[in-house]
Amino acid sequence: MSHHASQNNLNIELMKLLDCKNYLVSTNGLVFNHPDREAIGRVIKYGGDKPRLYFNYKTKLNDVWASAGLQDKYGYQAVFPEQGKDGLIVRL
Repeated sequence: MSHHASQNNLNIELMKLLDCKNYLVSTNGLVFNHPDREAIGRVIKYGGDKPRLYFNYKTKLNDVWASAGLQDKYGYQAVFPEQGKDGLIVRL
């Protein structure tokens, strides 16, 4: 997700243009307190059927999305690295 899932860099119009099921949120939240809840909410609502959110860190700013109740209610999956392990590495 652009700019570490900033609400200012992800709008509904863009989400409606994407054909994507997997979203990578790459931030530890230390500098700008990302991800923004609004940006994650837009992905959940407009990011396709059962979007998967991959977080490379689990922090106080994103741990709300780990809730099984929220995942069931809103039809998304949140994936976090195992405790003590590095997050995702994307090789292009």
